[in-house]
Amino acid sequence: MFRQVVELAAAKQTDKAFAKLVELGAVSEIANDDGQLYQKAADAYVSAKKQGKSALLVSPTWAEIDAVTEKVRESLKADGVISPQDESVAVFDSLSWTVAQKKDASQFEPGQRLRFIRRTKKFEHGETVEVAAVAETGLRVRRPDGMEVDFIPSTSAASFDVGESRELKVAAGDWLLLQANHGNEFINGERVQVTTIQNGRIALADGRTLPPVSTPSRTVTRSRRIRLRAKRWMKCCWSPRQNPLPPSTASSFTFPFRGPRARPCLHR
Repeated sequence: MFRQVVELAAAKQTDKAFAKLVELGAVSEIANDDGQLYQKAADAYVSAKKQGKSALLVSPTWAEIDAVTEKVRESLKADGVISPQDESVAVFDSLSWTVAQKKDASQFEPGQRLRFIRRTKKFEHGETVEVAAVAETGLRVRRPDGMEVDFIPSTSAASFDVGESRELKVAAGDWLLLQANHGNEFINGERVQVTTIQNGRIALADGRTLPPVSTPSRTVTRSRRIRLRAKRWMKCCWSPRQNPLPPSTASSFTFPFRGPRARPCLHR
């Protein structure tokens, strides 16, 4: 039945593909004044997974991604798939600025984060600093140890990414999407499952451990895939630009590494 829909979509006959979906009863329009839409989407996803089916959640905005992700996680907690106990970890959400934007000091705001993807004269690869103040031609940035340094972004705009820092709730059983390389140990695009979280260190089911976010070389960059923004196979964000999310959670988490912000967020 759905093969025809796929063929029409592939032929760029979107209107006919959508009409076919409506004809097949595959489209439901639900009011969302009370969050009913998010709950129904979460229920459909969890139900499909219980039946051993594949499921994909897609959401057009970061707000909706977060909302449906929370509904899915609530259901997974109730079913014992993930732990009811959340731990907050700091993550870096890339703003996906162009090189031209990064060269313009007036574009920056205090509180934003700069994550260095290449080594420079003042900063190491993987180091993350906070924008403390903005001047006409440069920035005053603050390192994790509190030391402040003057920095002219136009001199090395290709060496860093600009983003925001936020807290992401993670629980044992959650799946995380790594969105940046970290040496040879962690690879961009890897999906990893959390077993325990202690003192900021996340132990994974494969025996590896993600170091504390305070470690300069391991800066978080989530893409919310779910705003999955950082980076729990939520990305929902589940980093839209990334691939299918893991079956146990609907959240997109780029921990602690994250690449450019994903566009449509989805969760599989």
